[in-house]
Amino acid sequence: MFIILSQKKDFKSEYKDELFKLYHFPASYRSRINTGDVFIYNQGQQGTVSWKNIRYYYGTGVIGEIYSLDGGETYFAELKQCKTFFNNVPIKFENGDYIEQLGYEDKRKKPNWQSSIRAISTEAYNNIINMSGGLINVSTNIDVEELKSDLKVSIDNFYLADNHQALIDMVSLAMDLMQKYGVKVS
Repeated sequence: MFIILSQKKDFKSEYKDELFKLYHFPASYRSRINTGDVFIYNQGQQGTVSWKNIRYYYGTGVIGEIYSLDGGETYFAELKQCKTFFNNVPIKFENGDYIEQLGYEDKRKKPNWQSSIRAISTEAYNNIINMSGGLINVSTNIDVEELKSDLKVSIDNFYLADNHQALIDMVSLAMDLMQKYGVKVS
């Protein structure tokens, strides 16, 4: 099953989430999420701020083990095989239709923004992935010195060996370094 996980990336959350590692949610959502589900991260709205600037899709992964530490009042889902998008994906197509509506056009007018875990169709998932500009592996154990060394090799491969594939390697390595230092691309 494909699902959306609303995760506040740009705002503070009251939950004990760890971006691309652990998702914390209330028991009322337990029936909407299962081990093996494929998710898309969605940056939702914060307060009264306009959605135009902050609502977007930014990553994907697979739901791992789900467990509770408080007798079932809240749950945690481990997040596996996580990838961040090269580009944030807007919530709407240029024509104004919501991407999440693909496959649900006759059932609902717009996504249920109040629900932090919601199902999406395979078609919606594929559209979001295709619009992402590429997927970048998320690593929780980033070795900065190794990344710097790999980046130097990629730069040499591009300039000295005229290897154009090295440009993709440089971008991926730069994104890893940005992740490590918490730098956001706007």
